[in-house]
Amino acid sequence: MNHRVYRKPAISRVPSEGTPQVRWFLDIDGTISPYGLAVPWDGATLYGNRPNSDLAVPYRREVVDGIQRISQREGLEVVWLTTWNHDEVQAWSEAGLGPFRAIGRRRAGRDRWWKAQAVQRWMHTHPHGRAIWTDDDISMGGLRGLDRTRLLAIAPDPAVGLRTKDLARIERWIAAPQSRPAV
Repeated sequence: MNHRVYRKPAISRVPSEGTPQVRWFLDIDGTISPYGLAVPWDGATLYGNRPNSDLAVPYRREVVDGIQRISQREGLEVVWLTTWNHDEVQAWSEAGLGPFRAIGRRRAGRDRWWKAQAVQRWMHTHPHGRAIWTDDDISMGGLRGLDRTRLLAIAPDPAVGLRTKDLARIERWIAAPQSRPAV
Protein backbone atom coordinates (compact mmCIF):
# COMPACT_ATOMS: atom_id res chain seq x y z
CA MET A 1 0.00 0.00 0.00
CA ASN A 2 1.48 3.35 -1.01
CA HIS A 3 0.92 6.34 1.20
CA ARG A 4 1.73 9.93 0.52
CA VAL A 5 1.65 11.18 4.08
CA TYR A 6 3.61 13.42 6.35
CA ARG A 7 5.07 11.45 9.23
CA LYS A 8 5.85 13.00 12.56
CA PRO A 9 6.88 11.49 15.87
CA ALA A 10 4.09 9.74 17.73
CA ILE A 11 2.60 11.58 20.68
CA SER A 12 2.07 9.35 23.66
CA ARG A 13 -1.26 10.05 25.26
CA VAL A 14 -1.32 10.44 29.00
CA PRO A 15 -4.41 8.66 30.29
CA SER A 16 -6.87 10.85 32.12
CA GLU A 17 -8.05 9.94 35.57
CA GLY A 18 -11.44 8.30 35.48
CA THR A 19 -14.15 8.75 32.88
CA PRO A 20 -13.65 11.45 30.23
CA GLN A 21 -15.72 14.57 30.79
CA VAL A 22 -15.90 15.22 27.04
CA ARG A 23 -16.12 12.71 24.21
CA TRP A 24 -15.50 13.81 20.62
CA PHE A 25 -17.28 11.68 18.01
CA LEU A 26 -15.26 12.16 14.81
CA ASP A 27 -16.35 11.21 11.29
CA ILE A 28 -13.94 10.93 8.34
CA ASP A 29 -15.55 11.45 4.90
CA GLY A 30 -16.62 15.07 4.50
CA THR A 31 -15.31 15.91 7.96
CA ILE A 32 -11.53 15.43 7.98
CA SER A 33 -11.42 14.31 4.35
CA PRO A 34 -13.24 16.59 1.92
CA TYR A 35 -15.02 14.94 -0.99
CA GLY A 36 -16.83 16.16 -4.08
CA LEU A 37 -14.05 18.65 -4.70
CA ALA A 38 -14.60 21.09 -7.56
CA VAL A 39 -10.86 21.62 -8.18
CA PRO A 40 -7.95 19.17 -8.24
CA TRP A 41 -6.48 18.46 -4.79
CA ASP A 42 -2.79 19.21 -4.34
CA GLY A 43 -2.61 18.75 -0.58
CA ALA A 44 -1.85 15.72 1.56
CA THR A 45 -3.53 12.41 0.81
CA LEU A 46 -3.94 9.14 2.60
CA TYR A 47 -3.42 6.25 0.13
CA GLY A 48 -2.70 6.58 -3.57
CA ASN A 49 0.27 8.01 -5.39
CA ARG A 50 -1.43 10.79 -7.31
CA PRO A 51 -3.47 13.48 -5.56
CA ASN A 52 -6.38 12.87 -7.94
CA SER A 53 -6.31 9.07 -8.02
CA ASP A 54 -9.43 7.15 -7.06
CA LEU A 55 -7.53 5.82 -4.05
CA ALA A 56 -6.37 9.19 -2.75
CA VAL A 57 -8.12 10.42 0.38
CA PRO A 58 -7.47 14.16 0.75
CA TYR A 59 -6.95 15.89 4.07
CA ARG A 60 -5.62 19.17 5.42
CA ARG A 61 -2.40 18.73 7.35
CA GLU A 62 -3.26 21.64 9.69
CA VAL A 63 -6.64 20.07 10.57
CA VAL A 64 -5.14 16.64 11.29
CA ASP A 65 -2.42 18.25 13.41
CA GLY A 66 -5.01 20.38 15.22
CA ILE A 67 -7.25 17.42 16.01
CA GLN A 68 -4.27 15.45 17.29
CA ARG A 69 -3.15 18.37 19.48
CA ILE A 70 -6.66 18.85 20.91
CA SER A 71 -6.99 15.09 21.52
CA GLN A 72 -4.20 15.33 24.10
CA ARG A 73 -6.29 17.47 26.45
CA GLU A 74 -6.97 15.88 29.79
CA GLY A 75 -10.58 14.80 30.21
CA LEU A 76 -11.16 14.46 26.46
CA GLU A 77 -11.58 11.20 24.56
CA VAL A 78 -11.74 11.21 20.76
CA VAL A 79 -13.47 8.26 19.11
CA TRP A 80 -14.04 7.44 15.45
CA LEU A 81 -17.71 7.39 14.45
CA THR A 82 -17.44 6.26 10.85
CA THR A 83 -18.30 3.46 8.47
CA TRP A 84 -14.58 2.98 7.70
CA ASN A 85 -13.30 -0.44 8.76
CA HIS A 86 -10.65 -1.04 11.42
CA ASP A 87 -7.65 -1.21 9.05
CA GLU A 88 -8.73 1.91 7.18
CA VAL A 89 -9.16 3.85 10.42
CA GLN A 90 -5.75 2.68 11.64
CA ALA A 91 -4.15 4.13 8.49
CA TRP A 92 -4.88 7.61 9.88
CA SER A 93 -2.28 6.94 12.59
CA GLU A 94 0.33 6.99 9.83
CA ALA A 95 -0.87 10.49 8.97
CA GLY A 96 -0.39 11.51 12.62
CA LEU A 97 -3.99 11.19 13.79
CA GLY A 98 -4.89 8.92 16.65
CA PRO A 99 -4.90 6.16 17.40
CA PHE A 100 -8.48 6.53 18.53
CA ARG A 101 -10.96 3.84 19.44
CA ALA A 102 -13.69 3.24 16.86
CA ILE A 103 -17.36 3.01 17.73
CA GLY A 104 -18.80 0.13 15.76
CA ARG A 105 -21.91 0.42 13.69
CA ARG A 106 -24.88 -0.95 15.57
CA ARG A 107 -28.42 -1.55 14.55
CA ALA A 108 -30.60 1.45 15.29
CA GLY A 109 -34.34 1.86 15.51
CA ARG A 110 -36.34 2.51 12.35
CA ASP A 111 -36.42 6.23 12.92
CA ARG A 112 -32.95 6.64 14.43
CA TRP A 113 -29.60 7.00 12.69
CA TRP A 114 -26.95 4.66 14.16
CA LYS A 115 -24.49 7.52 14.69
CA ALA A 116 -27.07 9.67 16.51
CA GLN A 117 -27.95 6.65 18.63
CA ALA A 118 -24.27 6.16 19.58
CA VAL A 119 -24.00 9.80 20.68
CA GLN A 120 -27.30 9.58 22.56
CA ARG A 121 -26.27 6.34 24.28
CA TRP A 122 -23.00 7.87 25.52
CA MET A 123 -24.73 11.03 26.73
CA HIS A 124 -27.34 8.94 28.55
CA THR A 125 -24.71 6.82 30.32
CA HIS A 126 -22.59 9.91 31.13
CA PRO A 127 -25.20 12.39 32.43
CA HIS A 128 -22.53 14.90 33.49
CA GLY A 129 -20.39 14.48 30.38
CA ARG A 130 -20.41 16.65 27.30
CA ALA A 131 -20.06 15.56 23.69
CA ILE A 132 -18.68 16.96 20.48
CA TRP A 133 -19.98 15.47 17.25
CA THR A 134 -18.36 16.41 13.95
CA ASP A 135 -19.99 14.86 10.89
CA ASP A 136 -20.98 16.37 7.55
CA ASP A 137 -24.27 14.41 7.65
CA ILE A 138 -25.63 15.87 10.90
CA SER A 139 -29.11 17.29 10.45
CA MET A 140 -31.68 18.76 12.80
CA GLY A 141 -33.48 15.41 12.67
CA GLY A 142 -30.26 13.64 13.68
CA LEU A 143 -30.06 15.86 16.74
CA ARG A 144 -33.60 15.02 17.84
CA GLY A 145 -33.65 13.74 21.41
CA LEU A 146 -30.09 14.82 22.21
CA ASP A 147 -29.38 17.17 25.10
CA ARG A 148 -28.03 20.04 23.06
CA THR A 149 -26.97 21.94 26.17
CA ARG A 150 -24.21 19.31 26.53
CA LEU A 151 -23.50 18.83 22.82
CA LEU A 152 -21.47 20.76 20.29
CA ALA A 153 -22.47 19.53 16.82
CA ILE A 154 -20.56 20.71 13.76
CA ALA A 155 -21.64 19.64 10.27
CA PRO A 156 -18.98 20.95 7.87
CA ASP A 157 -19.48 21.39 4.16
CA PRO A 158 -18.34 17.98 2.81
CA ALA A 159 -16.34 19.60 -0.02
CA VAL A 160 -14.36 21.54 2.61
CA GLY A 161 -14.39 19.48 5.80
CA LEU A 162 -13.40 20.84 9.19
CA ARG A 163 -11.44 24.08 9.15
CA THR A 164 -9.05 25.55 11.66
CA LYS A 165 -11.81 27.95 12.78
CA ASP A 166 -13.96 24.89 13.63
CA LEU A 167 -11.10 23.52 15.72
CA ALA A 168 -10.79 26.86 17.52
CA ARG A 169 -14.53 26.71 18.26
CA ILE A 170 -14.12 23.18 19.65
CA GLU A 171 -11.24 24.29 21.88
CA ARG A 172 -13.26 27.23 23.22
CA TRP A 173 -16.20 24.91 23.93
CA ILE A 174 -14.02 22.39 25.76
CA ALA A 175 -12.51 25.17 27.88
CA ALA A 176 -15.95 26.59 28.81
CA PRO A 177 -17.77 23.77 30.64
CA GLN A 178 -20.99 25.75 31.00
CA SER A 179 -21.23 26.53 27.29
CA ARG A 180 -24.55 26.06 25.52
CA PRO A 181 -23.62 25.77 21.85
CA ALA A 182 -25.83 26.82 19.01
CA VAL A 183 -25.99 24.28 16.24
